[in-house]
Amino acid sequence: MIRKSISTLFLLFLLFPLNGALAQNGSEAAIKARMEGITAAWGTMETAKIKPFYTSDPNAVIFDLSPLEYHGVAPYIAGSQKEFAQYKSQTLTIRNDAQVHVVAPDSAWATATVDILLVHKDDKQETLTVRWTSIWQKTGGNWIIVHEHWSAPMP
Repeated sequence: MIRKSISTLFLLFLLFPLNGALAQNGSEAAIKARMEGITAAWGTMETAKIKPFYTSDPNAVIFDLSPLEYHGVAPYIAGSQKEFAQYKSQTLTIRNDAQVHVVAPDSAWATATVDILLVHKDDKQETLTVRWTSIWQKTGGNWIIVHEHWSAPMP
């Protein structure tokens, strides 16, 4: 009986780190899926599809390409809606360099470079490659962005 208990404990100690690694890999995959989801939502230029990916905290800081920063998601969404008025469409594509770093069961940060194709109302096309860093928190079973930073290389 003692030998069986020791064997069981030994097996649990071996599997416990594996279980943590599997949970972390599951979180990484879930966040990468959310990253794809949010870039697709931005591509629709429909704020109702974008907003659920973000925290509702009015103190959340978002650094954007222009203007420099927003405090709270509501002003960020409102500012984006104004920007959408000059475009016919936009497409955001995450490059294959996306990385997710899970730091706790409910916290992670991610980085990626994103190619953006903007089509103006006159059909003129503009392309950008930008850096995207995001802080994610698991809330209510979903991973949401609680801080975001977009930047572009200097010309």
